[in-house]
Amino acid sequence: MLVRETAENAAEVLADVARRMYHSGMVSAYEGNISVRIGDRVLITPSGICKGLLDPDMLVEVDLEGRQTKENGIFRASTETRLHTAIYQKRPEIRSVCHTHAPFSTAFAVLNQPITSNAYPEARTLYDEIPVAKYGRPNTDEIWQDVMRLIPENNILLLANHGPVSVGTTIWDAYLRMESCESIAKVLYYARQMGKEADLPPEEIEALQALYRRKFAPNVNP
Repeated sequence: MLVRETAENAAEVLADVARRMYHSGMVSAYEGNISVRIGDRVLITPSGICKGLLDPDMLVEVDLEGRQTKENGIFRASTETRLHTAIYQKRPEIRSVCHTHAPFSTAFAVLNQPITSNAYPEARTLYDEIPVAKYGRPNTDEIWQDVMRLIPENNILLLANHGPVSVGTTIWDAYLRMESCESIAKVLYYARQMGKEADLPPEEIEALQALYRRKFAPNVNP
């Protein structure tokens, strides 16, 4: 059952979605991270813990600068915490950030190729184009610096040579956006293995892009 998080149940919802990330193949072993913002604090998955084994009491609390605010035994915040907090500072309306190594989306990231198509209406309607942020070394501030250029106009993007990052106004919003991105990437991969895409006419692409701007682009009211 899809449960929208509150301040009281955010840890349970976040842990539930983190486990779903693992069981849906979005992450394996120690990969990926997901967080939720609650006022001026952030709950984030810990470093080095398999998401499939995560319990709510393993989550780590940090402030908006990424500093851990409470001791939590052996658990330490994800090494990519500053990626999350930088996004929260850049887009205050965002309440959740999700980063995975979903295989098909990550393949596009490794190729430094945006996820886009003139043949697949859902890709254009939901995202228009999923762009690629410049490479930044993992576990350093470099990883999020070019994200700041792209995140104001995109709810999901690729970290070059690394993997996708999605945002949302709820935990489920951020995660389900990641699932849909991975589905699009998978369809495009298989289609391109089978032959040449059958592009839609330019006027149809324009109509799909207009629908995206009206309904799905960031900072646009329905």
